[in-house]
Amino acid sequence: MALLLVVPLLMALLFAPETLRWRDLGYSCLALAVVFFPYLLWELVTKFSDITIIRSILEAQTCLGNNAYLETPLCYYTPEFSVLWHPFVVYQPLNHKQVLYLLYSLFVGVYLLVPLLITTGRQLTAAAREFCRVRLDLRLWRI
Repeated sequence: MALLLVVPLLMALLFAPETLRWRDLGYSCLALAVVFFPYLLWELVTKFSDITIIRSILEAQTCLGNNAYLETPLCYYTPEFSVLWHPFVVYQPLNHKQVLYLLYSLFVGVYLLVPLLITTGRQLTAAAREFCRVRLDLRLWRI
């Protein structure tokens, strides 16, 4: 998808070469380095273990074994064979640590969401009252 943006970039450089400033290019590279540095550091520290885990999970699936690369449309469009659909088809019970982690995640989500909902509710109430006061005053309608 990003390759589609190469043509407009080349056209912009062809017709207006002064639009590319080396300072902006440096700032953008620095911003990308800052954004991706924690992820790359994590990958290096874990020795790319997530990639090997994902690869082992994918190789264990039906669609990636036994020369199934010839049947990839079947694997992409049949939910039972999809890696994303597999947890919904095959029941995998949670152990107590996973249940505790799920409950902790829900607690943190609620803890972070409640103040936002309270603030949003107050602002909506104030906006509705102001709207009703200004627009729905029947004395101003001259009926």
